[in-house]
Amino acid sequence: MEKLRGWLARRGFALQSRRGLPDEVDLLKRVVTINAASSYQARLAALLHECGHVRIFLSRQRKPNKRVFGVSLVEDLGCSGRCDRRGRRARLALLQEEIAAWDSGEQLAGQLQVRFARGKLEKLRQESLMTYVHFTASRMRGEGRACGRVKRKR
Repeated sequence: MEKLRGWLARRGFALQSRRGLPDEVDLLKRVVTINAASSYQARLAALLHECGHVRIFLSRQRKPNKRVFGVSLVEDLGCSGRCDRRGRRARLALLQEEIAAWDSGEQLAGQLQVRFARGKLEKLRQESLMTYVHFTASRMRGEGRACGRVKRKR
């Protein structure tokens, strides 16, 4: 985890591990939070995923007017996580970004030579993505709306 903490620090992000808090990245505060109550491998997998979100965010920063997964930097900072202001295309873009964050985190692990339990990562990836699939499908059926926080949830 120290390699990932160093990677985050070099990019201006802090890492905190707190019991009972959700795994997420706050892009405005530049803080990644990992639930300390999880097992080591679960924390590592979640951290890799959140680092994937940081990588996507940084690519948006480099080209703020370019849309990455359908969202520009301004839109990302203004309405992140499970926000539902932008319609169907945005919900699908959110799902795409979640998938990409898992892939990007796994690529980062390879680049930094971070060893992890692939089976644990795959299990958490599947559980997390199914949450977003259900969220996206329910929003497409018109159920409820949510918005407001500038955080990415796993």
